Amino acid sequence: MSGFFLILMGFFIVGANLTGFIFYKKRANLYDAAFILFLLAVLFGAIGGLIALLVIRDALHYFTACK
Repeated sequence: MSGFFLILMGFFIVGANLTGFIFYKKRANLYDAAFILFLLAVLFGAIGGLIALLVIRDALHYFTACK
């Protein structure tokens, strides 16, 4: 399962950087491209967190089972 998340993380990193690069080439403004990368980091982080919560159905079990 960790392989899936590593591939997903790599896909998100490459996708965000390609999107930022394309946006920079179109507008030629580094600050706008950095802002797009920041927004994509928030979006992809939320998507990854949601997928992790769906895959790990009981996330609090790992913290409460160690008593």
